[in-house]
Amino acid sequence: GDGTIRKTAEIWKKWNAANGNNLHGLQLRILRRGLEMLAPSGRIVYSTCSLNPIENEAVISTILQEAKGTAELLDVGSSLQGLKTCPGLSYWKVANKELEFFEKFEEVPEKNLTHIRPHMFPPCSEVLQDLHLERCLRVLPHHQDTGGFFVAVIQKTNKLPWEKTSDDVKQNRDRSPPPKKRKIWGYKEDPFVFLEDTEEIWPKIRDFYKLEDFPAAQLLSRCREGKKRNLYFTSSLVKNIIEENSQNLKIINTGIRIFCRSENKDTTCIFRLTQEGIQTILPFMRDRMMEVNRDDLILLLTNEYPAHTLFSEETQKKLSNTDSGCLVLCYTGNKGAEDEFKIELCGWKGNQTLRCYVPKVGRAHYLRICGVDVSEYGKILLLFLS
Repeated sequence: GDGTIRKTAEIWKKWNAANGNNLHGLQLRILRRGLEMLAPSGRIVYSTCSLNPIENEAVISTILQEAKGTAELLDVGSSLQGLKTCPGLSYWKVANKELEFFEKFEEVPEKNLTHIRPHMFPPCSEVLQDLHLERCLRVLPHHQDTGGFFVAVIQKTNKLPWEKTSDDVKQNRDRSPPPKKRKIWGYKEDPFVFLEDTEEIWPKIRDFYKLEDFPAAQLLSRCREGKKRNLYFTSSLVKNIIEENSQNLKIINTGIRIFCRSENKDTTCIFRLTQEGIQTILPFMRDRMMEVNRDDLILLLTNEYPAHTLFSEETQKKLSNTDSGCLVLCYTGNKGAEDEFKIELCGWKGNQTLRCYVPKVGRAHYLRICGVDVSEYGKILLLFLS
């Protein structure tokens, strides 16, 4: 999970090089089992929220060598138009918890042999050439303001060397007693239900935010009747997968949460936006957006419920002409310059206050983007975090 370090602040305290080493074996077993479940010509997507090659290229390299030509990496970069990626690594070192780096397994001291294994290292050049690890995709945070991510698409071309033939399975089945019925434990997940044309809540949401051409049919919730607490948004492709496999797949989670019910009755729309959903819905919005200046942004990020009177005169004037409820607070930094950037925050305009719904760990991040010395507001931010 080191690729999520921008949004998950606690990783800074917990991270060490041994984390990836410890996960390598588990990830390898997961991928191996996934390949076993594929039919020949089937594909599997292996992805992690990590930039560590021990969790990524080392896993792919090992499984491809085990497959001995019955699985191959596919080059899918051309099907992801607009996504900036880097090719997979063909060389890396392995580190222990003390950040000692080793180029070869022979260099690893005895004390580290329990968690550093030979297959964590890059293969020799002759083998490496046939693996085509450059077909893996690496998403780096600074290229498009994201987290770190790794993706590899593997196609199974034939039965894996260790898979039994159908005859072997049949013979074993004839000799074995019938399997006992397994009792399935765990929580029963609520179903995902897509919004229908007859839903009463959608016209109110659409009119409040003046949404144009928004694909409302791709919104879904976790209940068919009663109060819907959250609305999620997914692509048309994922929608099709869900609808065509409702009896075959147990879906734990899907989509991005884009609306959530608000208990504040002082508004004409009971559903507010979510911070994680703003980038998805903003291109369709024609209302409920408000530009703020840098001082207003800092005030929002360092106070929980700042009063209207604390904001600039320009913002106060805008607030007086805006109905209560959810809105998007927009700030443009370094306007007109080459390094211009935009920040959009989910906000709420009340009768006396204006607040932003930004996760507590994210406030310092936005302040740093604006060039603010966070230590100046350290006590306030610390209070929020506690």
